Amino acid sequence: MRPAAYLPLAGAVDALALPRPGPGANEVPTPPGCRSRRCAPEDPAVLQALVPVARLLHDLGLLLYGGPMVAFAVLIALSGRLPGTARWEIVRAYRAWGPGLGLSMGAWVLGLLLGHYLDAGAFRWGWATPHERWTLAAHTVFLLLWVWNIRVEIWSLEPLRRLDRSGQVRDPAAYVAATRLLARDMGLQAALVLAYVVLHSLGG
Repeated sequence: MRPAAYLPLAGAVDALALPRPGPGANEVPTPPGCRSRRCAPEDPAVLQALVPVARLLHDLGLLLYGGPMVAFAVLIALSGRLPGTARWEIVRAYRAWGPGLGLSMGAWVLGLLLGHYLDAGAFRWGWATPHERWTLAAHTVFLLLWVWNIRVEIWSLEPLRRLDRSGQVRDPAAYVAATRLLARDMGLQAALVLAYVVLHSLGG
């Protein structure tokens, strides 16, 4: 028991005593819009600054890949009917744009994944809202497009490279047959590009 003379002083000390922090008192509060505890207060501003970067990569990659793909698909399909233009000249022009297609596809993939992460907060796809359903459909088409692109570049285009190694077509008949296969596969690739554009637009 405290002596009576010390009671006023003890009461003043008890009144000034700071309350002990409870569980979770030292944790950084989660700002609105953050979906995990790892999201620090300054993170939303940083993530918001990445939104136009992701959109630029996505749109530029889509434009530089999808535009030439659709155009070359039409030109190669009509290459036997275009007067004054040899079939292999169009295929050579398409092959010359190969590095550009690869770089634009990479930018497209990076922009798509980064944009989806910024929009959903994680690499997960839902089915609850119309936006989520259109997004899932668009990304599924993109996955098919990416896989089919490997077929176009390897199985469809490689025979034409072998027939035209030194800038001179060694077997025109075989080249025509291989060009028809390329035209068919590029037609499907162009259709997937257009389907992605439509679904992506519907998803907003």
